[in-house]
Amino acid sequence: DTTRGALPTPLRHAMAGCHSLGTLRGALIGSQVEVSMFRASHWELLPGVPGEPPKVQDTRGSELLTVLRRNEFDHHSQTMSVVVSVAQEGCHTVTSPPAAAPRGGEESTLEVLVKGSFEAIAALCERAELPQGLAEACAQLSGQGYYVLAVGHRLLGLSGGGAVGSPPR
Repeated sequence: DTTRGALPTPLRHAMAGCHSLGTLRGALIGSQVEVSMFRASHWELLPGVPGEPPKVQDTRGSELLTVLRRNEFDHHSQTMSVVVSVAQEGCHTVTSPPAAAPRGGEESTLEVLVKGSFEAIAALCERAELPQGLAEACAQLSGQGYYVLAVGHRLLGLSGGGAVGSPPR
């Protein structure tokens, strides 16, 4: 079950915002893994506005993620990452006009989300932060034919709407 509360917030945010999906005539386009993951997230990819960053919103309208920076999947590092701005309750609802979305001066939380192979994500984490038995569980699932992805995140703090620069991956 991937509805709000059933998954940890960083995982919900990664499923909703850490992808390279787009739409064509109302249909999601991109890798089948990302399409399936996004559909399971119960979020909506909002219509793009030229010159503005991509936005996704949970279907209840209580959270809005704005993708401020996207690092596409890198085969060498086996990861993809995004920096998102997370606006809470009362942000923009699916049925309200885009003008109701948070503007640059409003405060939101900045978060870095990264997904990739378990091995690549584990190498980026402090060993003490990884749940015990996680490597074994991932190996068992892979051995059973499952496609296993891992997710990492870091909160960057509050943003007053400023742009995210161009730090290295």
